[in-house]
Amino acid sequence: MGRGDSRKEYLLQMVSGYFGHSGSGNELETSREVDNFLDNGNVMLLVCWVRPGSQTFSFSNKMESSVSKSVVLVKQKADVVIEVSNIQANVMLLSLLDSPLTSFYHTLHKVYAPVLSEQGDSNLDPRLLSLLSELDSNLASCTRALDTHSSINLEDDSNFFSILTTVDEIKHWEDLSQSSTTSYKSKDRAAAFLKEFRTMLTLFQGLETQSLQQVYDGLPQVSDVLDAIWTMPDKPPVYPEDRMRHLFEIIAGDLGRFTQKVLSALDCWGGDYQQTKTQFKLGIKICSEWKAIVDKRCAAWARDPQHVWKSNKYPCEGISQLCARLEEILAIRMVHQQLCWLLTETEQQQFSLRDAFLSFSNLSPVLYNPFTQPLWEAAINNFDRHIAPAERHVGGKMKKDLSTCDSKGEQLLQEFCRYQELIKRPVIKQELVQERELLIGQLESFVKGLKDEFDNLRKGRVKPRACSNLPKSINEMNHVRMLQSRVDHVMRMSESVLADLDNYKPLYQSCEATMNSMESYKTELFERWSRETLDSINDRNDSISLATSVRIMELDHRDGHLRVNFKERLVTLLREVRNLQVMGFQIPTKIQQTVLQGQKFYQYAMVLKQVASFYNTIDTQMIRCQQPMMLQAALDFESIVKNPKGGKTSRSGAGSDKLEVTWEEPEKLEGYIEQLQKAAETLSLQNRRLRKAHFALVDKVAELFDIDLLRKEQHWKDALKACRRMIEDVESEGFKEMGSWKSHWDRQVYKTFEHQYQLGLESINHNMPEINVEVVFKGGKLQLSPGLEDIKAKYYRTLRRFMSLPNHVRGMDLSADQAAAIFPLMIERNSSSFITVYRRSEQLLLKLANTLHTFEPWVVLGKVNIEEVVERCCQSIDDFERNFKLVKTKGKEFEKLPMSLKLDCFVISCAPVRNSIEDLLQQWFDALINALKRSAMRDVNSIDQFLTQALDVLSRRPQTVDEVSEANAKHHHFQKEKLELKPVFDKIVEKNRLLRMTYGQGVDEVNSLHGRWDKFEIMMESFQLMIQDQVEKLRENTTKVVADFRQEIEKFRSRWDQFKPSDEVLDGGESDGLKQALKSVQEKELEFKELLANRDKLIAQCEQFDIAKPEFPELDELQYDIDNYLKNWGLFGSFLEGLEKMTQEDWISFRVKTNSFQDYVKDWKDKLNPPTLAEQGYDPRSLLVVKLNNDITRYIVTAGLLKFVKGDSFSQDHWLDLYRLLGVNKSIPLEKLTFGDILGASEIINSNVEALKELNLRAQGEISIRDALKELDLWGGSTSFNLTEYLDTNRNRLVLIKDYKELVNQVGDNQCLLQSLKDSPYYAAFEDKASIWETRLADLDEFLLNLNQIQRKWVYLEPIFGRGALPKEQSRFRKVNDDFKSIMVDIERDTRVVSLCIKSGLRAILINLLDQLQRCQKSLTQFLEEKRAAFPRFYFIGDDDLLEILGQATNPEVIQSHLKKLFQGINTVKFDESKSQILAMCSLVGEVVPLKKPVSITADVENWLYQLAEEMKSTLAAMLRECMQDAQSGGGGGGAAQPDPMKYPSQILCLTEQIVFTQGCESAIKKNNLDGFRKAMEKKLESYTNFDDSGLSEREANVLEVKLKALILDLVHEIDVIKQLVSARTQDVSRWEWQKQLRFYLRKDGLAYMKMVESEFDYTYEYQGNAPKLVHSPLTDKCYLTLTQAMHLGLGGNPYGPAGTGK
Repeated sequence: MGRGDSRKEYLLQMVSGYFGHSGSGNELETSREVDNFLDNGNVMLLVCWVRPGSQTFSFSNKMESSVSKSVVLVKQKADVVIEVSNIQANVMLLSLLDSPLTSFYHTLHKVYAPVLSEQGDSNLDPRLLSLLSELDSNLASCTRALDTHSSINLEDDSNFFSILTTVDEIKHWEDLSQSSTTSYKSKDRAAAFLKEFRTMLTLFQGLETQSLQQVYDGLPQVSDVLDAIWTMPDKPPVYPEDRMRHLFEIIAGDLGRFTQKVLSALDCWGGDYQQTKTQFKLGIKICSEWKAIVDKRCAAWARDPQHVWKSNKYPCEGISQLCARLEEILAIRMVHQQLCWLLTETEQQQFSLRDAFLSFSNLSPVLYNPFTQPLWEAAINNFDRHIAPAERHVGGKMKKDLSTCDSKGEQLLQEFCRYQELIKRPVIKQELVQERELLIGQLESFVKGLKDEFDNLRKGRVKPRACSNLPKSINEMNHVRMLQSRVDHVMRMSESVLADLDNYKPLYQSCEATMNSMESYKTELFERWSRETLDSINDRNDSISLATSVRIMELDHRDGHLRVNFKERLVTLLREVRNLQVMGFQIPTKIQQTVLQGQKFYQYAMVLKQVASFYNTIDTQMIRCQQPMMLQAALDFESIVKNPKGGKTSRSGAGSDKLEVTWEEPEKLEGYIEQLQKAAETLSLQNRRLRKAHFALVDKVAELFDIDLLRKEQHWKDALKACRRMIEDVESEGFKEMGSWKSHWDRQVYKTFEHQYQLGLESINHNMPEINVEVVFKGGKLQLSPGLEDIKAKYYRTLRRFMSLPNHVRGMDLSADQAAAIFPLMIERNSSSFITVYRRSEQLLLKLANTLHTFEPWVVLGKVNIEEVVERCCQSIDDFERNFKLVKTKGKEFEKLPMSLKLDCFVISCAPVRNSIEDLLQQWFDALINALKRSAMRDVNSIDQFLTQALDVLSRRPQTVDEVSEANAKHHHFQKEKLELKPVFDKIVEKNRLLRMTYGQGVDEVNSLHGRWDKFEIMMESFQLMIQDQVEKLRENTTKVVADFRQEIEKFRSRWDQFKPSDEVLDGGESDGLKQALKSVQEKELEFKELLANRDKLIAQCEQFDIAKPEFPELDELQYDIDNYLKNWGLFGSFLEGLEKMTQEDWISFRVKTNSFQDYVKDWKDKLNPPTLAEQGYDPRSLLVVKLNNDITRYIVTAGLLKFVKGDSFSQDHWLDLYRLLGVNKSIPLEKLTFGDILGASEIINSNVEALKELNLRAQGEISIRDALKELDLWGGSTSFNLTEYLDTNRNRLVLIKDYKELVNQVGDNQCLLQSLKDSPYYAAFEDKASIWETRLADLDEFLLNLNQIQRKWVYLEPIFGRGALPKEQSRFRKVNDDFKSIMVDIERDTRVVSLCIKSGLRAILINLLDQLQRCQKSLTQFLEEKRAAFPRFYFIGDDDLLEILGQATNPEVIQSHLKKLFQGINTVKFDESKSQILAMCSLVGEVVPLKKPVSITADVENWLYQLAEEMKSTLAAMLRECMQDAQSGGGGGGAAQPDPMKYPSQILCLTEQIVFTQGCESAIKKNNLDGFRKAMEKKLESYTNFDDSGLSEREANVLEVKLKALILDLVHEIDVIKQLVSARTQDVSRWEWQKQLRFYLRKDGLAYMKMVESEFDYTYEYQGNAPKLVHSPLTDKCYLTLTQAMHLGLGGNPYGPAGTGK
């Protein structure tokens, strides 16, 4: 192609690369279709293919149906010009192979469906995904039905070319069974195949999610399915061989790809060695197991006469090669790891072991194919060269270690096998030649020993290892097979490490010869077994044949037991055949037919035996008092057993028309079994439900014994109510005739109540609810608080209430009077205790009263006036010092007084009296301090007063003659007092010292007193000179002062006349003007009073200096005028003064006390009454009074309307409306609004009453709604989940929600609150916000309820599923677990409750979670019920314990912890060294009982536990036979030998003793030798009591002691029985005296049974351990007799009596 259109060159490269050859390009240059595609926007498609035979390209713009292989180019957009730069972004390349349908299916299934489903598009409609899945499924069906070589024919078995996976094969048969074009026969055949295939569908359909172990565990099931499909003879035509070979191939492909995928995810070179080793071994096991399954099935089918496998074994080449590759990888890793183990860290670094895997770094070793094999081999060679030096070094080490090893034979082989992979290496193999030759010699000896054991077994010198329920020949074959496995083990293990040695060939030949001999002997034993079995089958009288025409079940009228006519020998034959088939033997056809017949009815027989066992034992399982409640169900069950419906009519007798069901009628048999199971299940469920309820009540009532009736009465009542609720729950389930059961529990409750009642009476003083009492000192005397009489009343009230409690107790049935009549009798039965109770009560109350005497000496000070006593008794300094010391001493003694006392139920608080005593001591101390201070201060004050007076007098200059004379007299007086006060001054100093020492501070005035005293003495000396000078000055100033005073009077008069108030002020009526006028009058009054005082002083001074007395008439006129004004304006001033105080208060504070304003104006209204004013000298008609009266009247009206402007419920809008109505300045903020502002608008208030009322009503309505919504907002913002931390099974932390109930209640309360708001007429303004909360609360209510249920179920299921239970449900629970944890993480992130409402899709998530959790719980319940049905002892334990057992069935610690719950006497068991077998069972006291046959522990826990139960019984039965042989070796009777107590368990010793006693006693009765027998028994008793236990360990001695105690108790009873027989002169064993005894016998078959009168019971051999023996008494014998006879009659019994009597 020349240089042209570059786009065509690009297209040529694309198609050439796909078809694998390069064309000339001329086709593209000349193709019109290519030009149309590139240039024409209407052409969206270009198809390219290669012409057959021409190797040239052809093109078309439409799809060509005739072309089988083509490339399709599709444009995404029509309006885009195709260029080289955008061709990749706008053109899609598709390829078509074979049919378009096949190509479309594979493209959709493997490309588009996974991308759209798994990665997903958030905008993709879920319905589209559903349609996509449906299209994928339908295309798969069509593809499977399409044969590229023929037409579509689903019934053609050779049409499997489109079957690519195992799931495709299963879907093929599903399509065939549902196809409308398929014949009925083919449908039936396909349905049969599909039924088998479906059992393995889960394995292959979920292969991606399985683990290697799960897939390996599922391979046996696959093998069974393939065998069932191949050997299905009743659905011809059979499964084709070619199709089976194809099925082998695709299963191998599925398993190989799965194994490669899992192992590819591992780091096989650098990952954890143990994990890598485990996973690779599982991969190898899967591959090997599949090859083995194919080989085994091909070999077995080749021998199948009905459907023979004709070709050779299928080779399984692909999976074999994969297995070889995996073994190579594992061997390389093991060699490297073993080298690391044997080398030190330094040596590893020296040989660079860490770099050994570098040659594999660029390979994917698990992905095997022939193309990468050369690279793999080269990498191995590099690895070998790298580790060669390390191998040589390790070889020397191993040679040294093996040379010092003491192991022999097989153990030495094990040592070699530990490093098997390493020893295979050529270098090391050469190093250990000598050691390996030594191993060959030891192995030859070991194999010879195995051959000798085989020879001894064949010759009968050695017994084969016995297996229960199998004949000797089968046991011999098993023994030989075990020997073969050991020889084979030597051959296999030695070949890998010894095959290159010359001496190995003789060893191998010896092993091979031994194996052949053993195989021949096994064949000989099998042929002998086959002959014997065929003879038994041919013998009609033999027990191996099944009589199919007889009734399947018969009722034995001798003992009333129901027996199943299915012979045990047939069951044994099934086991034998199964065992032989495992060994690989071909079972003869006739035996197979017999086995098939037995298998056909085996399941029915097992079910019928379970039903029969249930029928035979149901009476023992029922509780006596509950039997009437299950009577109808029991009658229905018995009716079905005795009269089966649906069967043929018996003709055995005349007139007999009874229906029978036989083995030869399977359909009727199934129907009959179904009826039996339903009836049995109904009765069993009722019994389990009632027993569960009964024992739950037992636990609940038992709890009442421990609940203190006196202290926890309410707790006791709650527990009793819980018991009633449990009975009511049972009654609500439809049970009737409950009187007996309720009566039973009434009496049990009576016992518990009387027990607590008696305990309460005995300890009522101690256990009565505490009565708190205080010792107080009040009113000058000690007393109790509350008073003693009140305490007595409360105490006796509590006492009488407790004594009368039985009168108020009701039984389980509140509607019945029977229980109500029982409990009151308790008071009379215990009345003798009342006297003691009352006597103790009086003594207790007396002790309580006497506690006051303890504090009497301490409160003496409280009975006197401490201040007076101190003042009277403490006069001198010595008195004070003595009292201070006494206070200190009493304070130390006070600290020892108790804070509280306890007298039985009285808790006496001494704190109050201690506080009083402490106060008294403090008062004493304070009184002393105060008295001392007062004493000192009195002296200080007397001196200070003297000095103050003296200094004042001495410092003043006298102004008058009198003052001068007076000053002289006082000077003489001061001189005399100075001499008297000097001693007092000295005492003050001493008292001040004592105060500082005791109180920490003295009298401060003492310090200043010294200076003043000195000053006084100085002034006394200079006093006379000052007096003479002052007299002369006074005379000169007096005349001048009089003239100045007259001028001052004239000035005041002028100011008064000018500024006194006029009538114009009153006419104006302004408040400020009136206030100003009043203030002016009051100020002038003060000035005038000052003038009067100056006048009086001036006149007195003139008189003293003999100057003429002056007169001032102007002052009298002014006084009259001022007094007149003051009288009138004073009234107004008084009113304004009170009103001013109110108006200055802010309105918000004052509005709550408006009544004070109302009272104030009313009082003033009364004061302004004219008569009252006249009496007080006021003029009622004055302008001032009239003005005041009018204002008060207006204020009275306003006071009554202030309630409408209080604004308690006002919002900001309401206050603005009020401002507008009252005309208040809007600039005044509400907090600064005063009462004065409101009162200033009194006239507006009076005139706008209705508007104010309307404003109040509206504010009150709106504020209530607003407050409610605010409360909801506050609740939404502050209410959070109460969370608690929780750790799941994987120790991952998450949070859980507590207190769901409180949250749900809060949501409900808020919903009620919202509903109540709707009734308000002002609701419309808040409707939008309220509707939001209404929706939010409804959602929260639903979310919380669902989330509560989800959390409770999750908490229950998470530990169970976390341990790996129910693998099938794990994926479901993981999804639920992830969703739930996601929700809880969101809640932890935002703990607010309302945050749930903002989570999108939460409602759907919660509903889905709840549904999925219920499914998980249902699956868990079904799983556990299946396990319990398989092993009924599992009913003894709870779900958690059962899950632990099932999950860790082979864990010895788990086994030990739970066996004691499943078996009554087994406390622990002993294991072998490998912990894989149970060897012995142990009791609680240490008794060890070795099992005759070890029980292997397997993963099927119910199977090995069943084997343990059976082995327990067979071991005890065998021990009984051995013990009887030992006991009878001495000749029987009383002279019988005594079995060794250390050899047998206590249970067997006692049973043997009872059997021997029965035999000996009956022999003695027949021989009339009871006295001799008694002496023999007494001798035996003496031997037991003197038994020598020396030489035994402490444990053995303890066990022996328990055994001997049990034997001695039985012997004492037996001797007592002999004495009774002698006393009754018994000479015949049929006499009542002997027949009424509990007797034990041994049948010829070695099984024990017991008899008592006519009743007979088989001994069950359940191990009882070493439970304490019950002492025999006449009452015990009566109980045994009553119970055995009741059980013999099909009834039951229940011992009744007080606790501790041996019930």
